[in-house]
Amino acid sequence: MQFARFRQDVTGVIVNRTLNVRREYVKNARAMVDSYVTKGVFYSEKQYRDEKGAWTNELVDGTVGQLRGILSYIDSVRLFEQQKHASAKKTKRDYRVPRVEIKDMDSAARTFRRFLLHTQFFNPEKPLIICEGKTDKVYIQCALRQLVDAHPQLATRTKSGVDIHVSFFNFTKVADRILRLGGGTGDFQDLIAKYGTEFKGFYAKGQRQPVILLVDNDDGTKKIFSTVKTATGSKTAIDGSASFYHIADNFYVVAVPQLGKKDTTIENFFDPVVLTERLGTKVFSGKDQFDPATQYGKHHFAEYVVKKKQNTINFAGFEPILARLDAVLKEHAAKP
Repeated sequence: MQFARFRQDVTGVIVNRTLNVRREYVKNARAMVDSYVTKGVFYSEKQYRDEKGAWTNELVDGTVGQLRGILSYIDSVRLFEQQKHASAKKTKRDYRVPRVEIKDMDSAARTFRRFLLHTQFFNPEKPLIICEGKTDKVYIQCALRQLVDAHPQLATRTKSGVDIHVSFFNFTKVADRILRLGGGTGDFQDLIAKYGTEFKGFYAKGQRQPVILLVDNDDGTKKIFSTVKTATGSKTAIDGSASFYHIADNFYVVAVPQLGKKDTTIENFFDPVVLTERLGTKVFSGKDQFDPATQYGKHHFAEYVVKKKQNTINFAGFEPILARLDAVLKEHAAKP
């Protein structure tokens, strides 16, 4: 029997008035993150029975996957309570815990953010492409599978298919809440303006991979170009005509080339026949707002037209975009 003021611990979760994670567990995770981002290595405690049957503790090298799992577990438990309080104010079943400013994040969230900044941006395993549109990565992946022989830096053939040498950023709820990166123009402007400001003390062995923000070249991108101009201190206009723009450290911005000196989105690089593909009686609309009774949007276009029919679609129009991505990889690889 325990008094109400005592800590109630069930399988490592504190179940008093609110759900939480043991303070010792959170502090240990913070220490492991600090060791990993500043030294490139951390240790976890392994407990086992020795030959005599006695319990023995041993420090072993930890893995990034293990650390991500620990941080995700802490975040999920703490998020449960936040969602419970948020649900009392909302009627929708699918609600999202609102963002908070970085300065207002609690210790656990700041630790998780520090880990994600290091693994996603400072030292990604592969060159990372952040697409402006959530469906853009489907287009690029399908184009690479067809044009693989012309872009060995981006992908190569294997016995089982095509090995793509770049990764793509996933706009998840965690990315939106912890990294404050949900896919909007404002988020991209913030990323460009502040990139690298939280990398102080970070460590990585050897040359790091580049991070590339791939954007359209239309009227909606003008704000991003303006932020690029400010961040780089460029004295000339930033209009997307250059193959890429180096922002800071390992970060680059690539705009799709303009076609016919007109506003250009990535969908414009498909053969016009593909854009006329019907799903039932509905026609494709590349706009964010469309009539669902007669039109379908980018998500269905990516999933049910591009991905489904990628073997018959001609992706030659994507060559100029892939060439710009190639140029970034070549430029970054030449750095000491």
